[in-house]
Amino acid sequence: MSMTFIVGGVETRKTKAGADYLALKIGDKTVSFFDSPDVKVPVKAGDAITCDLKQVRNFWNGKNLRVVDAKAAAVTPFPEVSPATPAPAAATLSPKGAGQPSDGSWTVKGGSRTYFVDVKRDGAGQKYMTITESSGKGGERHQIVVFADSVDGLADALEQAKKALK
Repeated sequence: MSMTFIVGGVETRKTKAGADYLALKIGDKTVSFFDSPDVKVPVKAGDAITCDLKQVRNFWNGKNLRVVDAKAAAVTPFPEVSPATPAPAAATLSPKGAGQPSDGSWTVKGGSRTYFVDVKRDGAGQKYMTITESSGKGGERHQIVVFADSVDGLADALEQAKKALK
């Protein structure tokens, strides 16, 4: 969806791999632009911009960034955020929406970290699980993929680790 906003702040950041990306403050949200053409757009605080937005969990990613005439721009309200399901002690199943490419999604919040557990299907229809850890610092993410034939072994190891932590 293409939207128009007034930029509150601009910051160039680095991904974990060392590539530059552009982080624009729009109201109380930060929109990240990773594509090379977008990162090179000369934008400053107070500029009016248009871009396409996509929400990825708790993060907003933008594409097709363009600076536009602030006087002629019809500013768009920032879309409502679909919050992650908070679960301090246990994961909670989030409902499967139409078109969602997942057989199940669970979110676990723990301090400054959030864990996402998703069951998906590959191109052949076989199920697999991804576990993604997201830290609040710079939006770093780490992901592992667990195939169906390894889930029982991983679950056993996690149960043993859980007991060892107590």
